[in-house]
Parts: sequence; structure tokens; C-alpha cells
Amino acid sequence: MLKLFKISILLLSLSVLGQGPSMSLHDLKEAYLEKRSFYYRTEFKTLPETKQTDLNNLVQILKENGPNSFEFNLVNYINSNYDLAAKNNLLKAYELKPDDRRVRLEMFAYYVMVDDHAKQVEFAKKIKSQFTTGELNYYRSMLKSVKADAIIFSGRQDAYPAMVVNLLEQVNAKATLISLDLIQNKTYKKQVETRLKIANTTFAGNESKYLQMMIAANPSNRLIASTVPQRYL
Repeated sequence: MLKLFKISILLLSLSVLGQGPSMSLHDLKEAYLEKRSFYYRTEFKTLPETKQTDLNNLVQILKENGPNSFEFNLVNYINSNYDLAAKNNLLKAYELKPDDRRVRLEMFAYYVMVDDHAKQVEFAKKIKSQFTTGELNYYRSMLKSVKADAIIFSGRQDAYPAMVVNLLEQVNAKATLISLDLIQNKTYKKQVETRLKIANTTFAGNESKYLQMMIAANPSNRLIASTVPQRYL
């Protein structure tokens, strides 16, 4: 009864998003992803406590109603903000639905974070079809047009197709593609700091200053993709 009550409250709260009167685990997952995407369009990489709590509540409802489901495992991993301690949720989600587009993207990102080149190539092949020919051609041209040692800062939309092209075609093998989304992960953040030779500095809640520090350390060969929020600059 408590679970049903919580879902009823959730349905009421999501009415502004146009959700239907009944929500399956799939509906709950999509509601979470939609709400998370909306929040991150207006915030830095660290959400205010009230918004993060809102997302946590959705995850809890999924856990209570489908603790072993694909939907809970995927959403719980995403909600961890790329915390490798939650990797078992991601691996379980992939085991349950290996052809799901979102879980394949997250698997690719995971292997980027842990610097597993072979697995990056494996999943680059799996996700390449998610990008249009036009998108791939654009990033292919971009990589050809920059210096061999270029450092490209990007958001998620740019990072993945550019990484896929470079991994599979070696368009500009020495270029460094940095995803500001993945820097939330400590392992990936350390990789970036080592590559750019910058000090270990807090990123979460300090995003703009962190990006400025990376740019200042590499002033002659850095590029900033259009998907990096203007408020970071």
C-alpha cells in the first residue's frame, strides 16, 4: 500500500510533465531521465540538494517496485553521477538488456573512465549507429582540422561521437577529448589532471574555475565545443 501511495504522489508531481495516469517501471525510468536532463540544463554538474533529493526519491520508488529490474539498475547507476562504486548496477543493467541504447552509451562511458582501450573500441562499435552520418562526418572533419596535440573540452553530446570516430578511425590519435560530464568521476578526473599536468582541484561546485584552470594550463592548443555551457566560460 505504501508503494502504491508513493507512486500516486509521484504521478501527481509529474503531471506537469505530461505523464499518463499509470506508470510502469519503464515509465518511471523515463520520468527520471527526463527530469534529470531538465535539471542539468539549468545547473552546473552539482545539483542543489532539493533537486538531487527529488531524483533520489524517484530512484527509491524504482528500487521498491523493481529492485532487480533493468530500470532500477540503470537509473541507480546514473544517479550515482558516475561513481564506480555503483558499477555493478551498470553491469547488471547491461546483462539484462544488452541492446538498450542508453545502457550501451553508459558502458562506453564507463570504459572511458577506467581507461580500458580495448573495451572502448568494443563499445564504440556498438554505439556508432546511434549517431547520424552527418554527425560522424562533422566530428571527423573537426578532428582532421585541429592540431595533432589538440585538447578538446566538450559536453556529452560532442564527446561520444568524436571519441567513437577517433577510436575506430584514428583520425587524430594524439588529440585529447575531455568530457566535462565524466570529470565527476574521480578516476577519470585524475587521468585528465595527469594528462594536462594540473593540480588536483575540486571540480564539483567549482566547474567554471576548474575549466578556466585547464584552459590556462594549455592555452595554445585547446578548443571548447559548443555543448560546453556558456556559464562555464
